[in-house]
Amino acid sequence: MSAMDGLSAIKGIEWIIDAGTLVFACLMFGRLYEKQHTAQGFGVLLYMLCPFRIYSSHTKADYAMALVWMLIPLYLWSMTALMRTRQKGMRKFLYLLPAVLALMGIGYANILQLLIVCGITLCAFIYTRARRPLILLPPVLGGILCLPPLLLLKSYLSGDRFDELKLSLEGIAPKGYSVGGLFSSYVSRNDSPGLGLALFLCLLTGLWLLFVKNRFIKETGAFMEEGAFFPFWGIMGGLLTLPALSCFPWDYIRRVGAWMVRLVAMLETPAVFFGYAQICFCILGAGILEAFHRQENRIADISIQFLVCLSAIGSGIYWCFLQ
Repeated sequence: MSAMDGLSAIKGIEWIIDAGTLVFACLMFGRLYEKQHTAQGFGVLLYMLCPFRIYSSHTKADYAMALVWMLIPLYLWSMTALMRTRQKGMRKFLYLLPAVLALMGIGYANILQLLIVCGITLCAFIYTRARRPLILLPPVLGGILCLPPLLLLKSYLSGDRFDELKLSLEGIAPKGYSVGGLFSSYVSRNDSPGLGLALFLCLLTGLWLLFVKNRFIKETGAFMEEGAFFPFWGIMGGLLTLPALSCFPWDYIRRVGAWMVRLVAMLETPAVFFGYAQICFCILGAGILEAFHRQENRIADISIQFLVCLSAIGSGIYWCFLQ
């Protein structure tokens, strides 16, 4: 195979994963924001052009992470449908199956990402005050199906196989974000793409609705009350941002034991947590734009939507073709 053929094959894989991501993102936002077309459209746009996703899939060509980003929308679609349906029996099983299969795919792609996704799911269970125990069933079943990579992870953490990875045992905190780096759009350090201008505009719009118009909770609660956990995405995004910071006390966590030192080393960079925070902010930002769309000022609404579209497309072009 020539070098040109190899490059074409790589590009083909990237676009196949992108196509799958687009389909699953449409399913996810269609389920999260039923009959809310503004949120659905902008949610898909924000997710597909999310800086961390573009960086992982195209700039870095990390196909394991690209696959994870493809399967997370399928998992969230399935979990949302599972929580909302009032039917029992086979219909509920049909919603459960995609979630389990998505987790299995994530686990075989990168077992550490499975642990992070299961941790976020546990936080969702706590957020519901344990009223929805069904949330925990897919992680349990997915973990069982991912037993081989879990056992392999155990051998790396407690056995002598860690040296095969040739990873440094130095701390990962220096690779984290500075506070300013979180909001960067076209500059990244240590494989750490920032939030991007589009998501930043969405969050600023949410703050304006909350503190200036004082209508944010009222407006968003009207269409996100059941099954979509609107406040949860903001809280979770904030919590996931903390371990991505360079000031996060990773050195103290490493003192738990030798296995924790190895586990932290396998993460390689804390930026992965901010990648998940960006997913939360994509969902949150879509709801914010839907709430802003309900305001009476059409000119402001069109202007914000135009700026978000322009920023997202510009960021996507930059990370895809100019890096």
